[in-house]
Amino acid sequence: MLEYEGKPLDGLSLEDTIEFEKVALKRLTGAGMMSEHIQNQMQMFLDEIRMHKSEMIGKLQYDNLTVKDKVEETLSIGEIDEVEQQSSDGTD
Repeated sequence: MLEYEGKPLDGLSLEDTIEFEKVALKRLTGAGMMSEHIQNQMQMFLDEIRMHKSEMIGKLQYDNLTVKDKVEETLSIGEIDEVEQQSSDGTD
């Protein structure tokens, strides 16, 4: 499990995740003299941090949608009945 300042990756805020990414990038940049295996492991950790950051950004973007946008993304039960009626009537 990856940790930054004693917190697991999943428990980090977006700001902490970005700082963690910066630290990992610095370490990877300084790993030029290390073996390829270690560099690959560090790259894998960096990829995991970036994936977590992307998930957090996506969640923030979804949370910032207006209520109307969120309602349009959901399917109400009545819509299913209307679609089935149109199909049976041949009015597609």
